[in-house]
Amino acid sequence: MSGAAGAEDNAQCRSSVLALSQALFSVSKRAKTATGSDYPWDPSRLGYDFLHQIYIKNEQRTSGPDQLLATRLLRCMIRALCLNGDCKHAMHIYLKHTASLENSRYGIAPEILCEMVGGLCKHALVDEAHEILSEATSGSRSIYVWNTYFDGLVRHPQKTLKGRSVSLLERFQEAVQDMHRIDGIEPDTVTWSIWIRACFQLGDWHGAYKCFRDYFAIMSRDVASWDT
Repeated sequence: MSGAAGAEDNAQCRSSVLALSQALFSVSKRAKTATGSDYPWDPSRLGYDFLHQIYIKNEQRTSGPDQLLATRLLRCMIRALCLNGDCKHAMHIYLKHTASLENSRYGIAPEILCEMVGGLCKHALVDEAHEILSEATSGSRSIYVWNTYFDGLVRHPQKTLKGRSVSLLERFQEAVQDMHRIDGIEPDTVTWSIWIRACFQLGDWHGAYKCFRDYFAIMSRDVASWDT
């Protein structure tokens, strides 16, 4: 096979792989459960190795990588690793590849940061999640990402914050103040809903009721009643 023919075959292979990946990442893609009910298809179920190969193929495009596809792949690669408990590898992938995305027109999508923070929090690595969150660019730290971190704090109240032994509500309050100080973001209904859950976890019924009473005007009734 000539060099030109080989290059053409490789290009066709890459095009086929990328076409498959675009189909897999379609937001309308849904899968069936054994009972027949459907749910959104999660490409991270394909595993890190498979997703990483698609990521490499995307990087090798002669016309340049599709940055939107790279962003989606990176998010699912991180999720796949965290689901397997390999958070250290997930952090390595995050730090290695997000630098290249910072200069793209998409930037670091909040969804990627949220995936990394959420994955660490699920494994009780709240200090590591706080470090990743603090070092991220301001544009990628949305209220959605901060609430993911707050939820992690509440789920793992026994963990210390950077070696300091502080109460859950004190840590929560510090984090909310950091959000406002660093990004100028105000707490939303989900934030206060998580706060109410934290109060209930501690048996602080008065604190939970006070939060509900003070912020009911800005809360969605569904959100508030969900945690209440």
